[in-house]
Order: sequence, then structure tokens, then C-alpha cells
Amino acid sequence: MDKEKEIKAYLDGELLPEVRMKYEIAEEMGLTKPGEAEHIRKVLDVYGLPHKCDLMLHDLIGAIALDKKNLGGKLNVVLLKEIGKSYTYPTTTEFFTEHDRMV
Repeated sequence: MDKEKEIKAYLDGELLPEVRMKYEIAEEMGLTKPGEAEHIRKVLDVYGLPHKCDLMLHDLIGAIALDKKNLGGKLNVVLLKEIGKSYTYPTTTEFFTEHDRMV
């Protein structure tokens, strides 16, 4: 998939590697139980779904800023404390830009 299609996939809620990466960041920040990102990667593998792509996180920032969960400059990131226990973490796109990496 080329960069433009992957960014469109993010906007359409179809870029699953971004989900895995979001939990890697959340684990590093102590916002999610350790091991949840790996658990999500394994679930994606079981269903034959992609868990990585060839985009750097900063390539998605424009799309993230347009996300419906970004209201008034505040981004509400849905995270898991652990599988089955979700919560909303209010932040900004810096949540992603401070942790740039391959998605």
C-alpha cells in the first residue's frame, strides 16, 4: 500500500498497525498494562490482519489531527487499561509526535 492509501486507510479507521503502535506508546508512558501491545499484535496475527506498515508516525499526524476524536485541539485517545477495560485519555497530537517511529 502506498503512503497516500495508508493515510486514507487511517482516516477510514482501517489502519490497524496504528492501533498496535498506539498501545506501544501507552505502555511506555505507563498508561496501559505492560504486554497489551504484544497481545494486540498476536490477535491481529491470528486473524491475518496487518500489524505494521511502511509509514513513520509523523506521516500520519495530519490525518490524526483531522480525526473525529480531535476536538478543539484536544485529542481523545481511546486506550485500554487492559483487554476489556477501555478509557479515554485526553491529550494532543504530541502524544504521537513525541514518540515518532515506524507504524
